[in-house]
Amino acid sequence: MAREQPHISLSLVVPVWNTPIPFLDECLSPFQGSIRDERVELIIVDDGSNPDVASYLDSLTFTVPAVIIHQGNRGQSIARQTGIRKAHGDYIGFLDSDDYISVDALRDILNVVVGNDADIIAFRGERVDACGRRVIGEVGWKNGPSLKREYVRNCAELWMQFIRRRFYLEQSEPFAYEGICVGEDLATIVPLVIRANSIEYVDINLYRYRQQEGSVLHSMDFEHRLSVLDAFDHILDELTDSELNAYHNEIEWQAINHLLNYETRVQLKDGFLGLPRARALGSWVDKHFVHWRGNPFIKQELKRQGVALRLSIRRRLRTIMLYQRVMILLKRGGHGN
Repeated sequence: MAREQPHISLSLVVPVWNTPIPFLDECLSPFQGSIRDERVELIIVDDGSNPDVASYLDSLTFTVPAVIIHQGNRGQSIARQTGIRKAHGDYIGFLDSDDYISVDALRDILNVVVGNDADIIAFRGERVDACGRRVIGEVGWKNGPSLKREYVRNCAELWMQFIRRRFYLEQSEPFAYEGICVGEDLATIVPLVIRANSIEYVDINLYRYRQQEGSVLHSMDFEHRLSVLDAFDHILDELTDSELNAYHNEIEWQAINHLLNYETRVQLKDGFLGLPRARALGSWVDKHFVHWRGNPFIKQELKRQGVALRLSIRRRLRTIMLYQRVMILLKRGGHGN
């Protein structure tokens, strides 16, 4: 008699592109012995990695249902879409190949996933350095977002939640775009959160996000980082007028925080060469959110983020350059003591 196929509750999609093998090993090793559970499947999409990485992936043996897919390099979004097409789980989760998860937390959260029907299940994570040591600052909400609006205003990382596969497939191919190098998570998750009829938050610290200067995101050239504007164009194009009106302040704050604040400061690390690109970011916000200076979230965020945000809001671009230089010198001086 043929063995009954296991019911998959969670599909974890792992895009891989030339990830250092020590990081890959830490990411995938829990599924080679520690986790023996047929309710979770692993879908690894090799997005055109070099032969050493591809061979390493093919050499692995897993203790959960797993599939490895090799394809030409088309970027993380397309790799994720490939993985989703192969998924069987009730829920889909995303695991970046240089990050990893807590084994005990995965066991706990699987018990939440089984039989659940929420469109999104959100959880917590924490930042770690290249050596896996915890960096100050958790990711996510300790007590869960108090309102859906708070979630829309703050969501940015795709890996901070599991998404019900049927709900995801009802959307208009959220990952079916290429060329967005920065902001692709944001462009995907904002419409999903807005359209979710039910969101469940679980106080489980599952994800370990590795912060490293040599990552694809951090090593990207300044010009390519302007693709973040395409990400925001995608959000505005994807959402209906009623959705945009209902969550105008939250989406506007996302543009302020990501474009005027964070990405502006990144561009200005290129010195005077970054000024035109920083101005382009500001021009986009001025064009699409004419009255952004009246956004109700600016005041409370100024208290939390301080000088850096204040300079960004006031568009003191040259002062930001000086401020960042001073902070680097102070940091170097502190390390020298």
